[in-house]
Amino acid sequence: MPRQKGSKNKGYGNSKQGYISLVGSGGNFRAIVSTKLVGEIKYISLGIKEEKSNIPDTIGLINSIEKEILKDLKTGILDRTFEKYKVSKILDKSSVKPVQYYLNDFESRYFGGKRKRNSQSEATFVITLNHLKLIFRSMEQLDLNLNLIDKVIKITDFGTHARQQRVSVISVMCNHFPELEQIVKLNNFKFADYAGGYEPEIRIIPSDEKIINGFSKIGIEGRKDGKGGESWAWVYGVLATYGLRPHELLAIDFDKSFNPPHYEIYLDGKLCDGIKTGNRLALPIAEEWVKEFKLAEVNLSQERKKVLTKVLLGMNVRGRNKKIALSISNKFKNKQIGFQPYDLRHAYAIRGYYRGFTINQMSKYMGHSVTMHEKKYQKYLPDDQKLLDYENTNENYKHQQMLREGKLSYDDLQKELHQTAFKLQSVEDDFTKSQERVKELEIEVAQLKAVKQVFESLQGNNNSNL
Repeated sequence: MPRQKGSKNKGYGNSKQGYISLVGSGGNFRAIVSTKLVGEIKYISLGIKEEKSNIPDTIGLINSIEKEILKDLKTGILDRTFEKYKVSKILDKSSVKPVQYYLNDFESRYFGGKRKRNSQSEATFVITLNHLKLIFRSMEQLDLNLNLIDKVIKITDFGTHARQQRVSVISVMCNHFPELEQIVKLNNFKFADYAGGYEPEIRIIPSDEKIINGFSKIGIEGRKDGKGGESWAWVYGVLATYGLRPHELLAIDFDKSFNPPHYEIYLDGKLCDGIKTGNRLALPIAEEWVKEFKLAEVNLSQERKKVLTKVLLGMNVRGRNKKIALSISNKFKNKQIGFQPYDLRHAYAIRGYYRGFTINQMSKYMGHSVTMHEKKYQKYLPDDQKLLDYENTNENYKHQQMLREGKLSYDDLQKELHQTAFKLQSVEDDFTKSQERVKELEIEVAQLKAVKQVFESLQGNNNSNL
């Protein structure tokens, strides 16, 4: 059916018999029923987001509506109020598909909208899909209706992390299939009601002294073959000094990392199963631990990577992020360290704060957003530190006010000048490093382009020979 003059509706196609048109309006799909079918134009709100990936299912839905109207016209019981042909009524008549269908089609839906496909989104997708497969194991041939969803959620205890994770991944899947999204919405099914009640355990953040003592407990036994305690001590030291997630140990690019003067490390998701928050640069806090734990003195080559892989999980590294965390956690437990590996990451965040690094800086070093940093890590600051921050902020304001009004003494002005010069030098150093990195990337791009040209040339020759 052609659009009416002046209509802002964007057409997407017709139903099977051509009596109903699918259009987009205000960011959602809706159906327009032709006058040829019922004698007047009728509009049906579908409540489905206007996205390309939703078109096939939405066309299927308007086909179902058309089929129901044609059947009623034939028998002479057409509902002129159109209440009978609302989406909720039609969906009640049509069965949802088996679980296996949604698992198979999840990838195309997940990346079918505006989401960009990169290492971060790929890693998140793999984690989500694997969790869904585990949840619905041995249920793949059952219809994915609300009764089944209710059942698999309630297998876990309310108020637990397991329940929260299960609800989260199921709701993500439902949001990517229009019929599931509609059934959830029309039945007023609230995922939040199922997930509520969970509160993460409060961590006891280890002091720097306890962390140093923990390093001595890990020990460096096994020096003869280079695969035992030496590697575990190195693992412990890197987690403590750089605040990494356990699985990110296998993402370290050894060719670029641990170089003086700052001994920064580069994390590349291509070297492992991917990094949840993307590649990044991580810096040591405290920097003195690099030397104290001898982190830069080990054999920083591919041999080190092989040793780490064997120590952490064996040679098969694909999809084993949880195994890495469990392996390190068990080592901590056996050595009676007194805290968990992830506590070192929290301690890194707090240490950075005490040493004057901004939240923005720490968020970049740790690979997450400022909002996440404030929510997850800043809450562990003690109240007396928060009061001290308040006092320091007030003092800094007064100092700046006196500076603007010209009331500072000569000595204070000299001190201010030295501090400004130091900050300026730091910015210039960072800028110089950035320029150097840009040049390195330009060289890498040029090399890749050259390789691409050679490949295309060879491919052209092969085609011509055919």
